[in-house]
Amino acid sequence: MLRLTSLLLVVCATLCPAQARLELQDESLATGTVQALHAEGVLFATGEDLRLVPWSTLRTLRTTSQVPVALANGDRITGRITGFDGERLTVVTTLFAALSVPVSELSSAPPSPAESVARSDAVVEKAEDQEKKGILEEKDWNGRIALLGTLRTGNVDSSLFQLTVGINRQWRADRLATHAAFAYGQTEGETTATNAEAGVKWDHFYDADFYSYARTDLEFDDIKQLDLRAILGIGVGLNLWRGEKDHQSFDVEGGIDGIYEDFQTSEDTEFDPAGRIAFTYKNRFFEDLLFTEEFQVLFPIPDASDFIMNSKTTLSVAISDNWQLKNILEIEYQGDPPNAVKNLDLKLLLGLEYKF
Repeated sequence: MLRLTSLLLVVCATLCPAQARLELQDESLATGTVQALHAEGVLFATGEDLRLVPWSTLRTLRTTSQVPVALANGDRITGRITGFDGERLTVVTTLFAALSVPVSELSSAPPSPAESVARSDAVVEKAEDQEKKGILEEKDWNGRIALLGTLRTGNVDSSLFQLTVGINRQWRADRLATHAAFAYGQTEGETTATNAEAGVKWDHFYDADFYSYARTDLEFDDIKQLDLRAILGIGVGLNLWRGEKDHQSFDVEGGIDGIYEDFQTSEDTEFDPAGRIAFTYKNRFFEDLLFTEEFQVLFPIPDASDFIMNSKTTLSVAISDNWQLKNILEIEYQGDPPNAVKNLDLKLLLGLEYKF
C-alpha cells in the first residue's frame, strides 16, 4: 500500500505542476506553479507568463504539493518544498524526513527554443569565422641568415665555416620552408670540407593536426666524392603535441622519396625509390632557450641496408628580438657508403643568426 501511494504521488507530481508561493529579495510576493527546479533557478508560471527566477533573487520558496527535484548526478527526489535559505532547499518527502538539498547540485536548465537558436547561430558563426581565419596563422615572408663555424689553432690549425640562409611563408592552410647552406673547412692547409645543400618543403594542412607535404633536397659534397644527391618526395604528417607558446610542437612524418645519386667513384648514376620516416621536436625553456631536433631516415627500396640517417640538433639562445646565438650538431650516417667514404659524418657548429 505504501509503495502504491508513493507511486501515485510521484506520478501526480510529474504530471501536475505544484502550487507555490515565492517571496523575492525585494519582499514582493508571487503565487503560481513550479514547473521545474534547476541549478540556475525556479521555472515559475503565473497564468500564461513563464519565467526562470534566479535563486539569487529569492528569499523563500514553499509549495503546497509534491514537486520533482532532479539532481545533476541523475538522482531524482519528489517532495514538498518547505523552505529555502539562499543556498539549500528543504524538501519533505513521503518516505524520509526533511532533506537539505544544495541548489548547486540540481540539474542544469535545458535551453529555451530562443537560446537553442542563438547557440546554433553562434556555432555556425564561429565555424565561419574559423574558415575565414584559416587553420594556420597567416605570416608574411620572413627569413634568417646565419654564419657558423669552428676554429682551432695551436697544435692543430683547423677551421670550418658555414653560411646558412632560409626563407619561409605561411598562409591559412599552407606552409613553405626553404633553406640553403654552404660550408668550407681546412685542417693544416688541406681542404677538409666543401659542401653545399638546398631544399624546399611545402605543407598543406587539412586540419590543425593533419597535413600532406612535398619536398625536394639537393646536396653536393666534394669530400664524400658526391657530385649530386637529389631527393624528391611526398608524404603525410601528423602533429602529436602543440604547446601553448611558439616553438612547442612534435610532428611525425612518413612518405615515399626518389633518390638520385652521382658519385665521383662510380661511372654510373643511381636512382632508387625509398621510404621515409621523420620527426621534428621543438620546445622552449626559460623563454629564451629554444631546442629543436630534426630526425629522418631514408630506406632505399629494395636494398634497405643502404639507408641514410640524418639528425640535426639545434640549441638557440635569443640575444635580442632579431639575433640568436646558435649551437648546431649535425650527424649523418650512411649504411653502405662508396669506397673511401666513412659511414659517419659529424659536424658541430657555433655562430650567430639574424632573423628578418
